[in-house]
Amino acid sequence: MKEKLRALIKEKTKQRPDTKVTNAAVLNPGSIERIPTGISAVDRLLGAGKDGKKGIGRGDVTIVCGPTHTGKSTLSSQIIAKAISDDPDKVAVVYSGEQQAGEFKFYVFQQLAGSYMTKMPSGQYAIPDSTDAAIRQAVDMQLIWLDTRDAQGKLLPQREKWTHIRSEAEAYAEAGAQIFLIDNVMKLTADIAGSKELRTQSELERQTFIGSWAEEFAKTYNVWVILVAHYRKSVQGIESTGPENILGSSSISNSAGYIIEYNRYSDIEINGNPKKPEEQPGDPSLEYSRKVKIWKNRGNRGILQTRGIRTYYDAQSSRIWTDKADIADEKYPWRDRLNDSKWLAEQDEDFNTLPFV
Repeated sequence: MKEKLRALIKEKTKQRPDTKVTNAAVLNPGSIERIPTGISAVDRLLGAGKDGKKGIGRGDVTIVCGPTHTGKSTLSSQIIAKAISDDPDKVAVVYSGEQQAGEFKFYVFQQLAGSYMTKMPSGQYAIPDSTDAAIRQAVDMQLIWLDTRDAQGKLLPQREKWTHIRSEAEAYAEAGAQIFLIDNVMKLTADIAGSKELRTQSELERQTFIGSWAEEFAKTYNVWVILVAHYRKSVQGIESTGPENILGSSSISNSAGYIIEYNRYSDIEINGNPKKPEEQPGDPSLEYSRKVKIWKNRGNRGILQTRGIRTYYDAQSSRIWTDKADIADEKYPWRDRLNDSKWLAEQDEDFNTLPFV
């Protein structure tokens, strides 16, 4: 090594010890904490981490993408439902420009209740009163709804929205919340168009800003950030070819460590099987016309699944799955928690006054 370069390295390392590669901490994918998607075949590919748990890694951005009305929000809420059900210390903060708090909460309740859901004469499913109370008691402290209203419940003016969203997210992260969901990027881009620091930016510039902010936020606070993103209209109903189909700025996909596509198909060949959904054997309530693709997988040596993993959808529990074990009724962690008197005693008696009600 030339003496001049050696001297420069020595000087820079003295100024900033992290400059030298040998001083950097080794980031071992096997030591990263993970949360599952609830789809076993997908989680296996995403890789195993701390305690052998498989799924998406902490401290990174995960994009859930696909055409409109294909179930992206269902998959996103399933990830959250699985995380807060498995771990009573997990807290999820949710921002949605498309759903109201009560709607999102119902889907999470439905995914947690599983086979306890009751089918009504109308054909829709409802949560029995006793089960509703049990799930509420078990998980209400773990869901926070981040909206754009002030303390009096009035909608904030557009110029204040982004400042409010960012400061609220940072406050929850500093207090210990670990999972943050934005559903969806395109709606957030429109919602913050009038914000003071963003009003002069174009739509693509605002999307670039959101992607960069999400990546920095995930790494700074070591949290999971899940972004829901739409595909362009030109790829609606056809086989997708990659994350370049995501609507808007390419910086959104560049910011992510994981990109998971969820899509529905009605009559195209699925993973070498040309049969239509109605020709598949089994419970007629299970729709066998959906695929999950993994376009980016930073947490497991870049292993991808671009052809697609065939999945079922169970209407009763609003769950997406590949193996029967994914929606097995043997274990409902929220029921076990109801028998834990110590855990119940530690809960805040005023949980119903939380923003998410």
